[in-house]
Amino acid sequence: MDTHITNGESLGPAHRRVLDEVDPHQIVNDLVRLVRVPSVTATDAESQLQHDTAARLDELGLDVDVWQIDLEELQNDPGNPGTEVPRSEGYGVVATSTGDGPPALILQGHIDVVPVGDLAKWDRDPFSGHVEGDVVHGRGAADMKAGIAANMAVAVSYTHLRAH
Repeated sequence: MDTHITNGESLGPAHRRVLDEVDPHQIVNDLVRLVRVPSVTATDAESQLQHDTAARLDELGLDVDVWQIDLEELQNDPGNPGTEVPRSEGYGVVATSTGDGPPALILQGHIDVVPVGDLAKWDRDPFSGHVEGDVVHGRGAADMKAGIAANMAVAVSYTHLRAH
């Protein structure tokens, strides 16, 4: 099966069904919502957005596992390369669907963003999620919140197709 994504006509029927289920307007809305959360690494907003994402996956009917990362154990691991900023907590989120066989698809991403830096260099609030033309502006829009919004769209499509 040809899965060359840049040419929609070369997609197989299963891929086409998933893409037909994806709502591009919902992806933009989700991205704007995500960008508007100032989920800077190691902040309460990052932890809250992890929990909000887990709740959304749970609403889709997926089996969701949320766990608090043992930061002391991680820090003491000889393979740990260090951290970007000090943390008081961190969470992992995994969502799976029940079914036979190994996972057919793995979607991954991170919800935290780097600090905004010098606010004077921003044209507007870095967490505005401002849409201009077909571009969403704001901290995390390209790394990695667009990927999270796309992942959620796939999860929505998957659960919808699975239900029908």
